[in-house]
Amino acid sequence: VTIGSFENLQTKEINWINTRFDQFGINVVIPNSDIIGSKIKNFTVPNDKQLIWYWPSVYVDPLIPPEKVEKILTEALTGIEDLVDIWVIMAGFKPSGVMEYWPCFTCTSLNRWDVQERVWRRVWTHLKQAGIETAIPSQEIRLFDGRDSQNMRSSLTPPVPPMATAG
Repeated sequence: VTIGSFENLQTKEINWINTRFDQFGINVVIPNSDIIGSKIKNFTVPNDKQLIWYWPSVYVDPLIPPEKVEKILTEALTGIEDLVDIWVIMAGFKPSGVMEYWPCFTCTSLNRWDVQERVWRRVWTHLKQAGIETAIPSQEIRLFDGRDSQNMRSSLTPPVPPMATAG
């Protein structure tokens, strides 16, 4: 690898603090904090062979049969060039009231942005053609105007201890 001005480095060990390299038989240690901001070039695997995998979330109505959604998403991914592997996972029901699916795929690092855009467009088009709209996970938001209208106490107000009775 090449990291910043260091060239011909062979990675030997990576830990939480630093990374140890070999450079022509010399032990080179670079703090990970320096590596994070550096440009890194990996010579072991060419860019057009490095695979990146994605699993974007697609939310749909839970009443739609999972087999139907999985079939549609698989068909959408199947028609895209440059995808190396494809698979669809039903991630499950979300507490927000939607079903989450992951149309997973791998592609080379050179064309990943173009592929991601094509995936989203095809997924959107295939779902729309099937009459399925993507769902938006909902969250309940309660507005509280300071009155105890629903027997709700403000989290900022400490509980009032019960009055002691004389006895």
